Amino acid sequence: MRVTRAAFALGVTAAGMFGAASSASATTANTFTANPTSVANGQTDVTLTYNYPAGTTLNIMICQQQKGNPATPFNYLTDCSLDVAETRIASGPEGTLTFKPWYGADPSGGEWGCGATFQTTCYIRIAPDTLSNQVTDFLVPLTYLPFVAPPPPATTTTLAATTTTAAATTTTGGATTTTGATTTTVVGVTTTGGPVTTPSPTVPESPVNALLPGGAIAVLAGGAFYMTRKRRPHAA
Repeated sequence: MRVTRAAFALGVTAAGMFGAASSASATTANTFTANPTSVANGQTDVTLTYNYPAGTTLNIMICQQQKGNPATPFNYLTDCSLDVAETRIASGPEGTLTFKPWYGADPSGGEWGCGATFQTTCYIRIAPDTLSNQVTDFLVPLTYLPFVAPPPPATTTTLAATTTTAAATTTTGGATTTTGATTTTVVGVTTTGGPVTTPSPTVPESPVNALLPGGAIAVLAGGAFYMTRKRRPHAA
């Protein structure tokens, strides 16, 4: 549940401060831990493990400084992002909840921010009972890592299968040789997230008679005829 500036303007009174200090949670060790303690781009969910009685209202927000600095006294009205405060109900001691920190400029319009071009350390604050409780509230540092650009979306490209047919050829030179038509098919290629590469088509093996010129075949044929006649016996 988000809390607007108008909602807390009514609670910023001395009575609210004393009421928070005198509540049941004021006598409890109101602490919590965060895991992880470093986030990138504000997209990392942080698990908060807390120590509050069951039923305690937990007001959670991001702040720009820790408490305890005399030079710049902490004030949740100016040091925390009020418009994006969240409210949860504690389930009991050692309970857990999930919180997503924002990243960048203060969404409430403050002149500060976390990560990006702003400060690299901000603080998660839990104030039990009321936002104005600066007596038993607790802050944990959170480191904002450098901005990381999201990866580009994956793309898929499919090439259609292609078929190339070479016409039959006939060569005559002392002998006649006919080479049949040849067909080469390149199967479609699918690539994802990268350049498309087309495989080289496989060249079919040519028959031996297609590689020999017609004249060479004629010479071989003539030689065979001459050797046959030479081996015949002479007539008596």
